[in-house]
Amino acid sequence: MTSKSILYKAVEQGIISADQAESLFQFIQTHDEELIEDSNKHSNQKPLKHIRSTGDIFISLGIVLLAVVFANFRLNDFFMLIPIVLFIGLAEWLVRSRRMVLPGIFIFLATCFFAYQAILPEQETLSVLGLVTLSLLSLIFYLRYQMPFCLFVLTMSSIAAIVLHFNISLLDSPFILVGFGAIIFCAAFWFDTQDIQRKSYISDNAFWLYFVASPFIVHGTMFGVLTGINAQFTWFNFELFVLVFILLFFALSLIIDRRVILVSTQLYFLYSLFQLFQSEPSTSQNMFLYALVAFALVIIYFGSYWYKTRNALFGFMSKSRFGRVLRPFDLADID
Repeated sequence: MTSKSILYKAVEQGIISADQAESLFQFIQTHDEELIEDSNKHSNQKPLKHIRSTGDIFISLGIVLLAVVFANFRLNDFFMLIPIVLFIGLAEWLVRSRRMVLPGIFIFLATCFFAYQAILPEQETLSVLGLVTLSLLSLIFYLRYQMPFCLFVLTMSSIAAIVLHFNISLLDSPFILVGFGAIIFCAAFWFDTQDIQRKSYISDNAFWLYFVASPFIVHGTMFGVLTGINAQFTWFNFELFVLVFILLFFALSLIIDRRVILVSTQLYFLYSLFQLFQSEPSTSQNMFLYALVAFALVIIYFGSYWYKTRNALFGFMSKSRFGRVLRPFDLADID
């Protein structure tokens, strides 16, 4: 909101006239209610900062120490509720009130551990009941504290519960993994479209979902092609397929501006370079070193000119209907 005195200071300095100041003040007053409504609408979307100071690290270490101590008490029955209540209290203070991410992650993990132990005290292996418990607790934490990391645990535990319940072999059916990844990827992209400026926790929701989706898609595709097409057709060049697939995946990451989805492709990129260069006798001896050098140069280049490359290759999409739901293409790289 703009004070009337500020406008009349502009009048005294000759920037605007008195009549303009009065008209401008009336205009601002009529639109202040809209600004308040918009502020209230997004008040529950406060941005989270991963590490604001070294204090976050010390607090996190204290939480880990507290969890280790309670774990060694070997509590049982209703006494297991003591650490759960304690950590939920810490979550109310440190996460809901102070919006501290790193301590919040450790609080959440500690709460999940003790909740799992309380429900299945003698269970040493994962069970459907335990995984469903983790899923529900992750959902509750996410709805209460708006912690994006909870979506990571929620997604992983839910998929693990489905796989365990239906006794699915992901090695024998790798494209099921691709299906899971595609669904999660679509959910992540939806979150991105809700916050294209990436100023709230919604953007972090997308980050953690991409972190899950990309390895599912990449590993599922590679295993499926390797055990399927590559095993049946001698003419199929798996290494060349890997390079083409990674280039397409790389283009996708540039378009949506998400470097996290490239993490799972790095090992395959090195593998394919190694295999392709190995066919050349003159380079076979130092082949792995050449591959590492090439890979390192690629990382350095795109780390420095990510946004310039993104705008140069796909800037034409900014005026399209699809481009309007993407992060702006005119962002500048920080030198």
